[in-house]
Amino acid sequence: MIAILAVLIFSPVLGASGDELPLRLVQCIEAALANNRDIIIERMNLRQARGEVTRAWSTFDPYVVAESGFTHTEQPAGTQLLGADVSEQESVTCNVGLEALVPTGGMLRLDFQNERTESNSYFQDLNPQYSTALAFTVTHPLLQGAGKRPNLYRVKVAKNNLAASKIALKEVILQTVSNVEDAYWNLVLAGENLRVSRLSRQLAGELLHMTKTQVRTGILPPVATLQAEASAASREEAVLVAENTIQTARRELLRVMNALDGKIGSATLVPMDRPVPVKSLPDFDKIRKEALRNSFQLRSFEYQIHNALLARKVARNALLPRLDLLGSVGIVGLAGNAGDPATRVMPTGRIIPDPTGSSIGITETVTITDPPNSFDGNYGDALGSMFADGYVAWSVGLQVRYPLGNRMARSDYSRALLEEKKALLQIEKAHDLVKVFIENLIGDLETAVKRVEVTAKSAELAKKNMKAEEKKFKVGISTNRDVLEAQEAYAKALIAAVQALIDYNKSRGRIERARMGYIDVSGATVSMAGSQTSPAMGIEAQGGLSVIPSTGSIPQSTGLGSTSMPSLGSSLMP
Repeated sequence: MIAILAVLIFSPVLGASGDELPLRLVQCIEAALANNRDIIIERMNLRQARGEVTRAWSTFDPYVVAESGFTHTEQPAGTQLLGADVSEQESVTCNVGLEALVPTGGMLRLDFQNERTESNSYFQDLNPQYSTALAFTVTHPLLQGAGKRPNLYRVKVAKNNLAASKIALKEVILQTVSNVEDAYWNLVLAGENLRVSRLSRQLAGELLHMTKTQVRTGILPPVATLQAEASAASREEAVLVAENTIQTARRELLRVMNALDGKIGSATLVPMDRPVPVKSLPDFDKIRKEALRNSFQLRSFEYQIHNALLARKVARNALLPRLDLLGSVGIVGLAGNAGDPATRVMPTGRIIPDPTGSSIGITETVTITDPPNSFDGNYGDALGSMFADGYVAWSVGLQVRYPLGNRMARSDYSRALLEEKKALLQIEKAHDLVKVFIENLIGDLETAVKRVEVTAKSAELAKKNMKAEEKKFKVGISTNRDVLEAQEAYAKALIAAVQALIDYNKSRGRIERARMGYIDVSGATVSMAGSQTSPAMGIEAQGGLSVIPSTGSIPQSTGLGSTSMPSLGSSLMP
């Protein structure tokens, strides 16, 4: 039935100025995807989301801690145990450590401590003295903050946000494709509208010529030419409006392609694709399942629910008291300058005669030399004793902290519960909306198929009626008013048929994008332009596509089919 409308020979409608630039739909889509600013912004957002994941993991990056210092103290002696009237001591420390937070919440620390001490006290056997220690310390929560869930919360949220950013990028890509496809087919429709307007002007001119001929022969009165001239003038005005409409459509296509400036922007775009004829209807049950499963909106809400669920569990963990396990184990080393062995005179307790004779007897004494100090050595010996002698120090304990009332944690938990409930309600609402949109898209496609058939038949009958009126007018049994009305009815039928096929192609594209996850909400209802199309003569036709013969030299567009779109989308993903 559509092929009968061969009156509209599909060929490019050229503009008044500028170089011609033939473009196919896929070329426009590729140009728009390459230049789209929204896609560039979403890619930046995606890189930021990846950075947030890295930033969340940075909490578990180990830290190197180093410190060094010098201390000098002077203390007056209040007791002889200080070993000097004024005790003077100098110490130099140099410590280095490594600490890290583990995903289960524990804090691990490894310290290597070094100290050199020098004193004037005669009680200090090693002077200077070198002390070394290697200690491993663990602090791990047992209740609040214990486990991976509270400690990996930021990482999991960042990963969910990254996944949502990927969905947002895909959504912008498909939205761009949808905008380009609509603008492309609107340009095609504008061209068909201009063609019909010119055809209508031509028919009005031919009728005016026939009317003038019949007036000259006396068949019609002179006043009969007035109506024909008025109709010809009105249709001339319609051509001017249609020419402006096609320029507006070209600028809109350039805008969605982000090509208003440059070589493409100064060229006259000539669409080369034609809308595909009606095909068999797809499996709508399969479309419903795929669209719901892949819906970008629902998947984004699912990640929000995951985040809300994590927040609620973390907030519930914060209600517990803080109970930490403290433990440490280490080895120590010691060395220093012991000096020469000390010689000491020690009483034995025995009374012996006084060799000088000044007294009856004296206490016997012996001279004792101290044995060599086993820790006599330098800093290297201190290190050696730390690893070789095995002097171990360890400790273990528990620490409890609990805020009385715990109002902050209770408030956070209440808020997290509400946020989770709100997220669940939002996804339920979104699920219903998505189902409605999908049903609307399916209804659009079913209606478009029926409209294509009906409008094609209507255009065929309107053409036959117009031809019949023209023949009757030639033999004098019809008026020029009847012919004009038949011509206008034919033009309206042509535009309606063009619009119906365009809406069919748009509906198929929207269905394919819905299967991929993107639902074009603006196109989820039957196009109002299709049901309120104005005649080509004098009134601008609105958005849509044209009905054209199913055969011809111009290749058919595949539209946004399920085979072409994934390759476009996947090639743009970083």
